[in-house]
Amino acid sequence: MLAVGLCAILAVVSVPAMEGWMSEHRLRSQADEMVKLVQSTKLEAEKSGVRQLVVLRRANDPVPEVPGLHALTVSGPAVWSLRRFGGGECAGIGIDARGYVDPVSLRVAEGGKFIEYQFDFLTGHARETEASF
Repeated sequence: MLAVGLCAILAVVSVPAMEGWMSEHRLRSQADEMVKLVQSTKLEAEKSGVRQLVVLRRANDPVPEVPGLHALTVSGPAVWSLRRFGGGECAGIGIDARGYVDPVSLRVAEGGKFIEYQFDFLTGHARETEASF
């Protein structure tokens, strides 16, 4: 009975920690989708020599047939935002024909938790700049 009681106590104590880890993992994996899309679009821009644009869209939003437009469909309760350096939200991430990425940051938030990435101008790599975990 003592062993069962200890297991029950450990289970009750570990549930909040597990919930925090799950929400962090969910936000990071969602943000990583955008990072992967920016990386692949950067390569496409360099190969084709054509400016590309990566935008966020909800499942019901139409996607116009525009050359060089790449859309990431976001779903669920998470709130996504793109911000230019110096302030102001933007509609997408532009990547010019040389593969240079617009200086923007991506923020994904859900239920008071958030993670923010900043894209490097030359490489397109994202680095975490802020998180609430």
